[in-house]
Parts: sequence; C-alpha cells; structure tokens
Amino acid sequence: MFSPQIEIDIKKITGANLADISVRLPGWRRLTIRKIIFEGQGVIAEDKLRGLLGLKSGDYYVPRKLEAALARIRRAYNKLGYNWAEVKLAREEVDQQKGVVDLVISLNPSAKISIRLLGTNLSPKIVQPVWEQKVFEEWALSEGEALLLKQLRKRGYLLATVRPRLKPEGNELLVIYEVHQGLRLEIKEIEFRGNQTFSQKEIKKSLGIGEKFLFFPYLDGQEVFDLTEKIRLFYAEQGFPQTRVTLNFSRKDNSVRPVYFIEEGPRWMVRSLEIQGAAALPVEEMFRLLDTRPGQPYYKLRMQRDLEKINQLYLNRGFRGNQLEVEATPDRENNMDVVIRVNEGRRFQISNIFITGNHLTHKNVILREVRLRPGDWAEYNRLLETRRGLDSLGVFSEIKLEEIPAADNSMNLSVQVREGEQNFAGLGLGIETREEARSLALWENELRPRITAEYIRHNLLGNASQLSLVGQLSLVEKRLVATWQQPHFLGLRMRTYFSGYLEKEDRTSFSYERRGLTLSTMRNLPAGFSLLLAAGALRTKLTNLQIAESEVERERLPYSIAYGSATFIQDRRNDTFNPSSGYFFSLALERAYPLLETESNFLKLFAKFLYFYPLTTGINFNTTLRFGLASGTVPIPERFFAGGSNSFRGEAFEMLGPKDPESGLPVGGRSIFLLNMEVRFLLLKKLPNLYGAIFYDVGQVFPEIRDFNFLKLSQAAGFGLRYRTPLGPIRFDVGWNLDPPGNKWKPGFFLTIGNMF
Repeated sequence: MFSPQIEIDIKKITGANLADISVRLPGWRRLTIRKIIFEGQGVIAEDKLRGLLGLKSGDYYVPRKLEAALARIRRAYNKLGYNWAEVKLAREEVDQQKGVVDLVISLNPSAKISIRLLGTNLSPKIVQPVWEQKVFEEWALSEGEALLLKQLRKRGYLLATVRPRLKPEGNELLVIYEVHQGLRLEIKEIEFRGNQTFSQKEIKKSLGIGEKFLFFPYLDGQEVFDLTEKIRLFYAEQGFPQTRVTLNFSRKDNSVRPVYFIEEGPRWMVRSLEIQGAAALPVEEMFRLLDTRPGQPYYKLRMQRDLEKINQLYLNRGFRGNQLEVEATPDRENNMDVVIRVNEGRRFQISNIFITGNHLTHKNVILREVRLRPGDWAEYNRLLETRRGLDSLGVFSEIKLEEIPAADNSMNLSVQVREGEQNFAGLGLGIETREEARSLALWENELRPRITAEYIRHNLLGNASQLSLVGQLSLVEKRLVATWQQPHFLGLRMRTYFSGYLEKEDRTSFSYERRGLTLSTMRNLPAGFSLLLAAGALRTKLTNLQIAESEVERERLPYSIAYGSATFIQDRRNDTFNPSSGYFFSLALERAYPLLETESNFLKLFAKFLYFYPLTTGINFNTTLRFGLASGTVPIPERFFAGGSNSFRGEAFEMLGPKDPESGLPVGGRSIFLLNMEVRFLLLKKLPNLYGAIFYDVGQVFPEIRDFNFLKLSQAAGFGLRYRTPLGPIRFDVGWNLDPPGNKWKPGFFLTIGNMF
C-alpha cells in the first residue's frame, strides 16, 4: 500500500473548453505489515486462519491481496456450514513514520445453517444457494419451497406440497422442508375453458406448444404451471389487461388433464392515436415506426416500446434529454384515445474528438472507425457503429465512448481504448480416422494422430493488421498456411486476407500436393447480404492415383490454375453453431482463366440454402439444398463429390456418383444436387443437449451437366443421435441407401463432430 502525497494542477486553455491537467507525486511511502490480529469467535483455529490468509509480518500491504485472503477464509466458513459468516477488515492501524500497519480482522461466523429434506430423495443442494447469503428467513423459506416444487413437478409430482419451517438449536439454525410428493401422474392433453375470442388451437399456437410427438410429452409438470402466466400475457398483448387464468386438474387413475379456466374480461382497442409536441422531426416519420395503430388492441408494454422507438429516432438525429409520455383515455366501450406527448431535448453537434489509451495503434486507424466528425450531429446510431467498428478491429480489450457536454449545443466525444494482448499461440492434439468412423467404439476404427499449431500476432505495425501461421499435421493431410489480415482494402472498410499455403491431402481416389496464393476481401451489402471476393493462383500435382489415368484430364502432371470468385452470403440463423431457426444462403461463382501461362479454363457455380424451423417445443425441422454446375476443363480435385455424413448418408465418403469402372472408386462430376431433410427432437428433459433425429437424403453427382436428371436421384433414410456442444453437435447416424446396388440393404454408420446443416 502506498501513502502518497498527490498534487493536481489544472490549467484552462484560453478560447476552448479544454484544460491541461498535471498530476505530481512529490512523496510516497510503501507500507509493510507489522502484525495481524483476529477479533471475534474462533470456530476455526488461529493457525489455520493464518494459513488461509497467506499473509505474514514483513509482507507489503496490498489491499487486493488482502481481499482475496479474506474471501478464502469466508469459503472455509461456508464449507463448515456457516453460510452467513462475516469476515472483514475491521481496522488499519498505520504508523506513517515507521512505514508499518497493523491489520485487525473481524470474524463473525453467525449461525450454522443445516438443511434437511423430509419425505423425498431430492438433494438439499437444490435449496442450498438460497441460504448462502444472509437474507430474510421468511423469504429464503419461500424461495426454497418454490425450488423444491419446481423440481417435483418436473418429475411428474404435480400435486406435491412442501411445508417449510425453522428450528433453532443453540448456535445452529435447522431448516426443515417437509415434502409430500403424492402420486407421480402422467400429463394428458391440456384443455381451455371460458375462451371466447380465441380458439384452443390459436392459443396453443401463440404459446408455442403443439400436440404430442410419438411417445414424447410436449410439456413437463412445471411447464404446466408456467402456462398460466403465459396465457395471461398472451391475452394482455391482445388487449385484455384484466384476464384471469386459473389452473385445475381433471384426474383419472394415474393421469391428469390440465384445465385452464379463462376469464377474458373487457378488451381495450385503440380508437385514435395522436402525437403532440413534435416540432423538430416530422410526425409522419414517427407514425411509421409505431406498432400501435387505430383499430388494433391496446397493450401498455407495446406502447412503451413505441415510446422507446420515438426516443431512439430523436437520439439518432442528435437530440439528448428527450421526454415522452403517453395518455390513454377510455370511453364506455373500452375504446382508447391515445396521445403521445413529446418534450424535445437539445440537439448537439460534435465539437472535438479525443482518443486516449492507444499506445501502439495509430490514431488514424481509430479515427477511420469513428463514424462522426467535428460539426456532425451527435447521432446515436453512428456511435453504435463506431463501437462495432472498433470491436471488429480485434485489437482492443476495452472500448469506452463518452459524451462530454461542451458549449450550449455541442459536445466532445471521448474515445477511450485499452489494447489487448498482441501474441497468441495454440496447440491442439486429437485423433482422426482416414475414413469416416464406422463404430461408436473408437478403438475399432483406424485411428491416427492429428496435431494443429497456431501463432497469431495482433496489431502488427500498429495498423490493426494481423499475421497468423497455422500448421496441421496428420496422416491424412498436411497443411501450412500463412495469412496477413487487415481491416481495410484500398481505403474501404473491407476486411482483406492475403494467404500463402502448402498442403498435401489424401482423397478417396487420389492424393495431391498443392501450393498457392489467395487474396480475398469481404464487404457488407444492403438487405443483410455480404459479398466475398477472392482471387488466387495455385499449382497442383496428383499423386497416388488409384483410378484409371483416362479419368483424369491432367493425369499426374503438375497443373496451374488462376481464378477469381464472387460469393453472395446472407445469414439469418439464430446461432452459427447450433441453429434452431432462420436460414443461410450462399451463391458462389468461380472462373478459372488461362492467365500467366496457366492451364485453367473452367466455370463453376455452387448454391446452398439451409433452413431451420421450430415445429414445437423441443422439435425442429432442418433442411439443406445444394446445387452445383461446372463446365470446361475441370481437374479432378475441383470436381463435385458427395457421400458421407455431411452430404448423403446412404453412401460412404465421396462414393455417391460416377465411379471408375476398373477400381470402383469415385471420379467426381460436373453437376451435383443434394437435398437433406431432418427432424430433431429432444429425448429427455433431464438431458437438454441430447436429441434424436430422423432424416431423409436425396441427391446425385452427375458426370456432365447434360446428364443431370431428377429421375436418377439416389435416396437414403435413417435415424441418429445428436449431442449439442458449444462448437456444434456430436452426431451419430445410421443410414440406408433406398436404392442399393444389387438390392443389398446394408446400414451405414457415421460418427461426426460438427453440424451438417
């Protein structure tokens, strides 16, 4: 701990709303700990307390280290059942002349908390978090009761009851929950009564629940109770603010039918809508933003969201300090006359922009991402764009934008950044199979080691550029890639990549060695589209050819390709790795042209569309469509291949489509069509990451474009398991080709990590 003398000088700059601030430290002294004293009840022996503290006489006094030490002692008390223990620094007795400090630590273990559950096999750990902090005892009892009921209802004990009580025993507080579980009941189809405005089907659709799917229940016991509030909120959104919903059960033997009695009450409708007080911005523009309209139901929360939209409009035009309120007046028939009153704030312009915290990054790199300039209106949406732009540079660990009022109608923008680590290194070890795994017992597959090493240097040269080196080594493929990445291209905000690579890969019918250079850049377009442009040159040598040389246009001679490509992308998925709704679309056009004495001369088109739709709670429908065409002199590595867990689950990897008549191995094709459909459903509520799946695949690879024929598509069907992880699911599939050669039906087994869709 320091005991500094701090002197601050402030010198105002004439003619500007700025000042120079000087901070001087003419004297300071570092304190050491002389002794540590414990006060209070000693549940834990003092020698053990000092061991937990980890501080001793002669150590420098660092408050941060002391806080961490006190936290260790608190955790020790918690493990003994003293959840309400108080461990804090009571006093600091400082001797400035000698530079020492005596620390007095106060210990108050409070009561020991013991939790008992009677009449159930549930674990006391369920209610333990409620009692970890010192709270009102009645509140903790009630919260613990709610947690236990939730768990019991999930398990099917819908009519369970819990009776909580406290029993003090000396310095111990005994918390008792008496549980009466009752019978475990099966939930039958739910029923609604009293609903007049909406049908049962409409209510269920709005709540996102459907019928039973096969033998899987669509609701658990707790969800049955939660529906009461969801139904009330649905009616409130439709203009019924006084709706009451009561849940009863119709019981028969070991099953119950949940019955929801609905008292709808009066419906409020918007008769007229008016905006008053708006002078600086056109009222017509505000009306276009609103969801509330005359002739529609009146809902307070929807109206509040509309006020936020109007306020956001003012913020985006540079106004600050706006005040908005709504007045809704009903008539005898519950028709509402709605008036939105606007009290406009002040409109600000940007006076100056200050940038601090950048020690390595050039100032102009940051200014390029700032979407505002001196003299611009302080538009809030541009501030958000500025933050997103600075985030996208990937070099700052912290970004803070602050508006500082200056003159009457101007403000200064302060951009404060903190630069992150420049160097990153990673090493990955794993196993793989030369072919797709054919058994869940991994040792029965041909396993091979796989090593990935990576080094990244961020913010190279201070211009937010990045240099990365990635190496992959396995018995199937070897690859070394060096990439230079920068956030701009020719002064435009287009992230650009320049890569050089060496690779060697074994395929089903051949192997190849390749080296090449690529230049790519990405640009955001309107309507949520992105444009990826790429150009490159590569040289390839075929090796280990296992098919007839007549099937390979370049045979084994090295050949060179110069190409350019454009890819349009639109991604509307709710999650990149584990999507459950939305869609993804991409369209890629590649042209290889005989430039710089290269032998390339072909054109490729490939489109992909993925769609994800939630059928009901826990059940999703996923589909993907892929279509590709290629013309010209297309070398075999550039042709289309299909088959396996990521394309067609009725054939082994790359085995769908034309084959060499001698070896029976695939030779690829110049046209491809694939359609995959899959229904995923939650298997067990207790395992929310485990899903079952049934699928249907149809597709084919054709030798030439002229051979394309929808009547010659192959079909496959099967089932599988999915276990969701943060990086995508682990998938196990069993598939059958519905048009097997020689009518020999044989299942294919596929074990894969990653999402097919």
